[in-house]
Amino acid sequence: MSQDDPRKQVAKQALLAGETIASIAQRLGVSRRTIERWADDGNWREQKVISINAKPKQSGILDSSPKKEPAPRRQRGGGDIDELEIIDLAISDLSATLSGGETDARSLGSIAGALVRLLEYRRKVMPKSAADLADMAIALDISPREFILTLQEKWQERA
Repeated sequence: MSQDDPRKQVAKQALLAGETIASIAQRLGVSRRTIERWADDGNWREQKVISINAKPKQSGILDSSPKKEPAPRRQRGGGDIDELEIIDLAISDLSATLSGGETDARSLGSIAGALVRLLEYRRKVMPKSAADLADMAIALDISPREFILTLQEKWQERA
């Protein structure tokens, strides 16, 4: 890598801002070892410590400057909870944590297990095929006649 490599400057700024080496490496498409080598060659870690120590510490005295009020919390109605949205958000959060690689092996195993259970639950809530839907109807003890009549009614309402 040349000294003028723009990725080096991006990595330096990100490291000084507090981003993890693994996330910087993943974002720039280089190995963690490359980022560590750049940091060692340029003494970035020492610069990071100096910049952290140079920041003024907050005193216990209250600041009299006007503060912004926190945004009001949005109240949900009783039926506003979308299970699929919640499951999808949880799946994306766990996937991001799993791909980050910053946790120990036991945590990774737990995260992977939770991810599998969420994916299975998502499949139960939103079946992908007619066969999955039929399995769900059988599990709910819905007769074939009742299922077909309800399906026909819903299609007529939709049309």
